[in-house]
Amino acid sequence: MANIVVRPASGPVGAAFTLIGTGFKSGESVTFEIDFPDGKKFGPGQPHKTSPDGALQAPYKSTPGNPQGTYTVKAVGDMGTEGQNTFVLGTATATTAATR
Repeated sequence: MANIVVRPASGPVGAAFTLIGTGFKSGESVTFEIDFPDGKKFGPGQPHKTSPDGALQAPYKSTPGNPQGTYTVKAVGDMGTEGQNTFVLGTATATTAATR
């Protein structure tokens, strides 16, 4: 089983995330699928080749209209290695002016 880390672990709609995979086989071709909290799916996307140590990174940018909630990232390699993790998409914290 591979390890998937999403950085940052949460962010507002429109945020860019980095999907980081380790524990894959050297040279494995890995695709990512992102399951939305409303049941829709993104992907699988274009394959990414792992480095000699079985690691890879891929960008993912959320777009306006993406629902808020917990997303599941699934990574599947062409040599049978799989991994998954989650990240949270939510609104940015609004800053309010101090009341006088």
